[in-house]
Amino acid sequence: GKYPRFSEAVIFSIHKKYLARLAACPVVSADCAWPDVIPDTMAANFWISSHCNHWLLDKNRVRQAYARDRDTFSETEIRKLHIHYAQFIQTLGKNLKMRQRLVATAIVYFKRFYIKNSLLHYDPRLIAPTALYLASKVEECPLQAKLVCIKLKSMDPSYPYSVSDLLECEFFMLEEMNFYLIVYHAYRPLMQFLS
Repeated sequence: GKYPRFSEAVIFSIHKKYLARLAACPVVSADCAWPDVIPDTMAANFWISSHCNHWLLDKNRVRQAYARDRDTFSETEIRKLHIHYAQFIQTLGKNLKMRQRLVATAIVYFKRFYIKNSLLHYDPRLIAPTALYLASKVEECPLQAKLVCIKLKSMDPSYPYSVSDLLECEFFMLEEMNFYLIVYHAYRPLMQFLS
């Protein structure tokens, strides 16, 4: 019952403010192809992981998930809001001197959370730093929640959430993602491909 802290109208006005700034933001989409042969002898096998089995969603499933928000925002506005908050996570991670892999995991967690939830029901200004905090634990580079909140207050003095809100939201976020925390990034295969 503690979330949402703000009414839908307040969160809507915050999103509209960000959308006004993002009016010229390009939206990129990419399609993914499945391989013909699935390798079954790997130390960490992507093809049997929770990432592959629960979080690879087709465009129709994503559109269905965002249907709750399409009553208020256009599809382009929803994409732009996701881009804005991904950039917010990126900026926060950079200010906290976090590795890119950790930041990428946080962005994935943020997107996973909003596949199941509406942007209007849960304030992304709390979910985004919570995703970064959770990702820091998963990627074995733990941050102190207090440090995250101090950095957020220095970036935005009007930031409304406290350390206890962040810690409580962490457990809520874990539940919403069904505790599936495995994320496979393309960094290692990409480096192998380029070499």
